[in-house]
Amino acid sequence: GLDRNSVLQTALIAANSKTGPTMRTEGTGWHDVTMPAVISEPGQYRVVNDYTGVGEQIGLLINCSDVYVDGNGHTFSGSYENYCYGVVAANDYEISNITVTNFNSRRCTIGVAYLGVLAGEIINTPHYTNTGGISVGNGGSINITHNTISGYDSENPSTEIFGIAGTDVSDLIIEENQISDFGSSVYALNSIGMMFSNAHNSTVRNNTMSGPLAVGLNIENPEVEDSLYSNIYDNRISGADSLGLSISNGLFRVANNTVLSGKNGILVTADDSFITQNIIRDNAGNGLSIHGRNLTIRENILTNNTYNFYIDGLETEDFLHTIDRTNLCNGRPLIYIRESEGDLIGKTDNPAMVLAVNSRNLTVRDVSTGSNVAGIFLVNSPGSHVSHATDSGSITGSVALR
Repeated sequence: GLDRNSVLQTALIAANSKTGPTMRTEGTGWHDVTMPAVISEPGQYRVVNDYTGVGEQIGLLINCSDVYVDGNGHTFSGSYENYCYGVVAANDYEISNITVTNFNSRRCTIGVAYLGVLAGEIINTPHYTNTGGISVGNGGSINITHNTISGYDSENPSTEIFGIAGTDVSDLIIEENQISDFGSSVYALNSIGMMFSNAHNSTVRNNTMSGPLAVGLNIENPEVEDSLYSNIYDNRISGADSLGLSISNGLFRVANNTVLSGKNGILVTADDSFITQNIIRDNAGNGLSIHGRNLTIRENILTNNTYNFYIDGLETEDFLHTIDRTNLCNGRPLIYIRESEGDLIGKTDNPAMVLAVNSRNLTVRDVSTGSNVAGIFLVNSPGSHVSHATDSGSITGSVALR
């Protein structure tokens, strides 16, 4: 996968070298700035020119706190042969209160990069045919909103591209961004709409990610902070050639997302998280796949995926969740039975799948299941009896694990 830390460190090295004349402010109010330039004093700056980078270059380097930059619709254009950045906000120490808005970039390594920024915004910045759109690292309390990142250029030699990325960050708000058109389906196998690593207590909402791209949204947290949830809701992801939405490790609330017309819908490799009210449809592989413990899964609508619901695990504890009949697979309930005895599931229940864990003497009869990991899935449920059951389209008709 893409080495996000390497990308960020490259930007930091570039930031530590002089990229243009240093701005000196006089008085208050707006100050005009001509790219390339270094902004080393607090203030409000308005960009007055388009600029095409020559060699390895940064359009604007911000190395102090309390800076507001209005790009005024101007564009920094880079070249794929060199490391080029539209805006870099960074210093050897932490800086804060940085806003960049209305700034365009093309053919850059990264359009806007924040490193070690505590508190800031990136708003309404269009990025086209970049290797990376927006990247933040080693900071927090940053709002990334109303940005547009799109476009594929066959001349770009990079095999991996991304829209928005964050590493070692917290309290982000990623809202109402649009990411699309990362190239042909073959090229898009190496493209990710949004990717975050160790992004704690953050919110990703109301974003649109549309293909072709490999993965819509990926969040992985190697270092888990049990007290902090990341919220992912009201996003729309379509046409992901590999995976729409993937979360691993950490705590998550994933709600009201729509994931459709890709390869696989939502993959959850995490514990103690909430997966509710998502619409997952028309994916060529799995709809909702889970591998974790103590998940709460409610009111998800899974429709016309090749396998609507997929569950995996190595131990009984991997199958102990809170799942109710409000989850529908092609309009029929996913029936989950946990630590019960003597339950009867029959024709009137009309199950799409029956999953029983730590139960005894279960009876399943006269049912027609289909299009899931299995029609009837029994985990440590001795004495159970299945009769007159049929299945169509599942990976297997029935599974029994001890």
